[in-house]
Amino acid sequence: MKIWGILEVEKNIIYEAIVTTSSDSGETNIAPMGVIFTGEDSFLLRPFTDTTTYRNLREQGEGVVNITRNPEHFILSILPPLRKDIALEDSRRVKTSRLKDAEAYLEFIVEKIMEDGGRAEVSCKIIEAYRGGELIQPYSRAAYALIEAAIAATRVRVFLGRERRLIELLDDIERCRRTVVRVASEGRFRTLLERLLEEVRRMIGHASST
Repeated sequence: MKIWGILEVEKNIIYEAIVTTSSDSGETNIAPMGVIFTGEDSFLLRPFTDTTTYRNLREQGEGVVNITRNPEHFILSILPPLRKDIALEDSRRVKTSRLKDAEAYLEFIVEKIMEDGGRAEVSCKIIEAYRGGELIQPYSRAAYALIEAAIAATRVRVFLGRERRLIELLDDIERCRRTVVRVASEGRFRTLLERLLEEVRRMIGHASST
């Protein structure tokens, strides 16, 4: 299935992307999130109901799905002190900003929200889709291991009170860490890994002290 002639996807598969949303005051929130396409101009998001992303979607009813394979976007988006390092720019039709150097953009409006326990199912309609800057680089296991580690790290805070699930997440992060260390022993990927691990330790330490 092709989305607006620019993006080849399959239905009912979770694709990882960066979702930007905005608050009443215009502040942009940046979060990695799974996107499930349901049609050529529709998709689902399933944010936790206690997140800024969900609050912004409910209150503003719009956002941007930023398609990117750059692990730096995923890592920085979950590190509060470093989110400011992600460059943003104006979108075409929605008020919410987009990432400056993503590979494609899907601007959308919210059509329906259904809450289910601690998560919501948000039905979205694409109102504008277009290409950004094309990223051409060889495949590296380190890049995709970093993205997997970042996704696992976003769930650590949610499951701090559930020991078994937390251990599973930390095991996932450790497997990703070993991959990055093995294939990218130094350089940018290794630096991103250390920043991510530091944030995970901070979250766990903060929970232990409260």
